[in-house]
Amino acid sequence: MAYDPPANATIPVPLSSPIRVFGDEVHTLMLRPMTMGDIKRIGLEFSSDMKLNAGLVTRAVHILGNIPEADADQISAADFMALSSVIFGFFDNGES
Repeated sequence: MAYDPPANATIPVPLSSPIRVFGDEVHTLMLRPMTMGDIKRIGLEFSSDMKLNAGLVTRAVHILGNIPEADADQISAADFMALSSVIFGFFDNGES
């Protein structure tokens, strides 16, 4: 099996350190936009100080990027922060 990004993936996230997904070396993860169903599957809880922990980011990358959670464990700390920023960005309505 090879890395197969979701058909509606529109958000490229370049990785500073490539990871192996299904045995393939991947330099860019492709994420699809988040839906309400994804929010429930990921287990995000909303509060005034919404926080993402490593487990939630891993689960989000697994769901939105179509990669096994075990493969997501290879993601570097810097790439974790970049992916976290993308995931938080799904909740930004563009208003300042």
